[in-house]
Amino acid sequence: MIEMILRLFEARAASLESICGRSSGALGRDEFVAAASAACRAHPIGWHAFMTAEGGDDVSAGTLMAYLVKALPTPDVAKAAMAVLLGRPLPEQLPSLVAKSPYYDAERRRASIVMERAKRARRAGDQHKYQNLLDERNGILAAARQRVEDELLSTGICPKCHGSGRRERKQDECPVCRGRGRIQPAVEMVAEHYGPAASDMLKRVVDVVLVDKSQAVQVMVCRLQMEREVAYC
Repeated sequence: MIEMILRLFEARAASLESICGRSSGALGRDEFVAAASAACRAHPIGWHAFMTAEGGDDVSAGTLMAYLVKALPTPDVAKAAMAVLLGRPLPEQLPSLVAKSPYYDAERRRASIVMERAKRARRAGDQHKYQNLLDERNGILAAARQRVEDELLSTGICPKCHGSGRRERKQDECPVCRGRGRIQPAVEMVAEHYGPAASDMLKRVVDVVLVDKSQAVQVMVCRLQMEREVAYC
């Protein structure tokens, strides 16, 4: 985790060096650890939100999810809140997004060919071959679906345009992400699936976490600046 913190705050540290007009190398690992500890103590949820969003830290993600499960009415709403905090599509968005993926479409066509072979085997009375081919077809679709979902949840990149925001052939705006290149969480779907009260609660909790995250980062930066000033005294 220390290496992750150093990478995440490398640019901030460089910025502080410019402000102070000093050469680099004044701060070491101990100072970064102390600053991170101060931020975590002052704003624990915000710190874990930062480490989850910026560093992909699994431990922080687990802690943040545990907080969301306690703060929100159901685990499904908590998952939706996590998606919003990370800027990822909601679970309810995944089926339609998977269907728009060129990779999934290619695998779907491959699976349909296998299915045709399975149908021929069934008509020929070969039940064993039919079942094997059916399992192969289902496996192709399941693997393709899982791959696209994993990419969506880990990157948020549009599965249709692969992040370009444009369609290659028509050279116009991607209709799936509307030119953004990334899929935005459809927060309105929370109200549709879980009710307006759950949606309002989700928005309040997300706002609290985002504010706490901003404050945690500020504590870290201020502590690093203080450590640097002490080092140059």
